[in-house]
Amino acid sequence: MRRAAAAWEAAPSAQAQHPSRVAETKFEVEWVLTTIAFGTAEDSIAVLIFVKLLSAPSEDVREKVVWALGNLAGNTTICRGLVLPHGALLPVLQQFCGFPKLSMLQKASWALSNMCHGLSQPNFEHVKLALQVLRQLIHSQDDEVLSHACRALSYLSDGGNDNIQAVIEAGACPQLVKLLNHSSPSVLIPVLHVIGNIVSMDDVQIQYIIDLQALPCLLNLLMTNQNKGIKPEVCRIISNIMAGNKEQIQSVISGNMVGPLVHLMQTAEFRVRYEAAWAIVNAASGGAHDQKKYLVSQGCIKAFCDLLTYSDTSILMVCLEGLDNILKVGEAEKSPWYCNVNMYAQMIEDAGWLDKIENLQNHDNNRIVEKAVCLLESYWSNEDKAMPMPMPMPWDDPLSWLVEDHTLDFGFFAPQGDCDFG
Repeated sequence: MRRAAAAWEAAPSAQAQHPSRVAETKFEVEWVLTTIAFGTAEDSIAVLIFVKLLSAPSEDVREKVVWALGNLAGNTTICRGLVLPHGALLPVLQQFCGFPKLSMLQKASWALSNMCHGLSQPNFEHVKLALQVLRQLIHSQDDEVLSHACRALSYLSDGGNDNIQAVIEAGACPQLVKLLNHSSPSVLIPVLHVIGNIVSMDDVQIQYIIDLQALPCLLNLLMTNQNKGIKPEVCRIISNIMAGNKEQIQSVISGNMVGPLVHLMQTAEFRVRYEAAWAIVNAASGGAHDQKKYLVSQGCIKAFCDLLTYSDTSILMVCLEGLDNILKVGEAEKSPWYCNVNMYAQMIEDAGWLDKIENLQNHDNNRIVEKAVCLLESYWSNEDKAMPMPMPMPWDDPLSWLVEDHTLDFGFFAPQGDCDFG
């Protein structure tokens, strides 16, 4: 540390008196920074003294310092927690001014991303200055810069309402929605993470994302993107939107997204199935009566029942909850014209899916057992099974056969009026 500090202090006079000494000074600084950056946390603390090197006239020196600080910030939480309070952020942000080399942009955006990672709430105040720079960086044509900038925003949006609102107010969201059409997963995944955090908060923020026309982009990713990390994030965003109000649920329905979600529940890998199931459950919980019937028309009952063979308790609870919400619609639709039968419960029984619910009575998890028993008792108990009303017989009411126009169907027409047996 002392060697590098002394080298830096000596640099101006060395440059004035011995120009050849500048290269040697730069080499010493680089060597010490590299040693410290790869050292222990205790050694790494020493590099904070070199924050002043970020004002060096040589861009090569500054680029090395930015790299070292980025490496330090990405090293441990303790080191990262020391970088920001010692004033490293502002001089790093200043490296984006003017016309820096692409290599500087890449290293500085990477360092900035590391500085934003895993922040506590007090440290968020240190990095709010970075939001305006990041808003500009997400317009970069370089995928590496773009990826680092989007990842920084994803870290900044992790801290709760205030953080998310700060990202929104910085004006980053319109460009983030446009980046949903980007081809690189290294860009898409952090962008999806930011948007997912935004729509997880309240209906106002959900509507803001809907109004930016994000749904068509999400549908495209749902239907076409094959990257394993993309589809779970897309389903999570749609799930959060489906947890909004009825108008927002209708936006998803009108966007023709329910059918693909149900399809993924039946065909995708487990993580995608789970997130897609949550999306349908949220709609089945908070949607209007007709919206829930639409879910049934798209095949959600079969999709829920098919997932009941999984051993994972989380997806079992989600599916049982979804079935409960759908079966409540069937209860509300009961009619004397259909013998007071819950048509959705009857559908499950007729298709042979009831056994899957009954089998869960023997599950190891008590919550699963309780939920399965609750469904069986609510919708399939013997006491509540609807039976066709028996036809009244004349002996039930001695006068019933005298009522005008009352006939009994014994295979022939009963005569009307007076009967002449003479």
